[in-house]
Amino acid sequence: MKEMNLPNKVIDSELDEYAKKTMDDIKSDKEFYEIVKALGDEKNPLTQGVVKENIGKLGDWFEDYQVCKNCPGYENCPKATRTQLSYAFENGMLVKQINFCDKEVKQIEYDSCFYFRDFPKEWSVATLSNLVMDSERKSAAKEFRSLCKKEKYLLYIKGGIGVGKTYIAATLTNEYLIRSKRRDKVAFVNCSELFKTLADKDHSYKEEDKKYFKDVMNILSSVPFLVLDGFGNEIKSTFVRDAIILPLLSARKRNDALTLITSNYSVDDIVEMYSFGKRTHPSAKMIGDTINYLSDNTEVEIKTINLFK
Repeated sequence: MKEMNLPNKVIDSELDEYAKKTMDDIKSDKEFYEIVKALGDEKNPLTQGVVKENIGKLGDWFEDYQVCKNCPGYENCPKATRTQLSYAFENGMLVKQINFCDKEVKQIEYDSCFYFRDFPKEWSVATLSNLVMDSERKSAAKEFRSLCKKEKYLLYIKGGIGVGKTYIAATLTNEYLIRSKRRDKVAFVNCSELFKTLADKDHSYKEEDKKYFKDVMNILSSVPFLVLDGFGNEIKSTFVRDAIILPLLSARKRNDALTLITSNYSVDDIVEMYSFGKRTHPSAKMIGDTINYLSDNTEVEIKTINLFK
């Protein structure tokens, strides 16, 4: 195909039109216009020639700036990467700079607080203000405050399927991180998944799997704030009872570490299930006694399905 040769004056006219429209858009946003003007100084002025020569860069920057200025929220960011574009004016040239946006920096800081986080990422912004504070959730919030003051060391939340126990636990985990100014580490684990993984690792012949079991148990035993979500839904065995749950609760009692448990079952139900249909087993009784001791014999029951506002 033969190349199309356009007269230079046509190309120049289109460039001039694009440059004018772009500059009009930039000037319409006073904040951004001031940012652009501030790039130059007396020694290194940002001349009209430099602006015209780099109008494409300024246009891209302006578009990126507008997306961030009208931020739709972290989860709805339309960018492939959550970054902010900017330019510096150095030696007569516009030099591109790319930085993480503030929300991405905060998300990275938030993620770094977790050893495990078995709840949806979009719940990372959930706080007590997102909850419909009925009497049941007010009771959970009250017991959580007692936990943070170390008036007790375990909060036990029970309720049927679908009433929002996991969401409440995620909310209280976030509140804990706010109170600790994100200086403490936390772990939020799904009992069904993690206990099975731990049992499989311990039963493995591989040294790295044995090490994984030991390392994770050490983390769960000592992390300042631990959530055991869905406690009682795990596949039950004497190994899970005697090598995971009982040692874990005993270690957290020794370490004065804070624990939050959500369950479909009462503590008495847990004791009965881990006795495996026989008379109360000593290890199962010890699990129940430890939970009751750390929680000051308090179980918060959630019955209503009020997830969030």
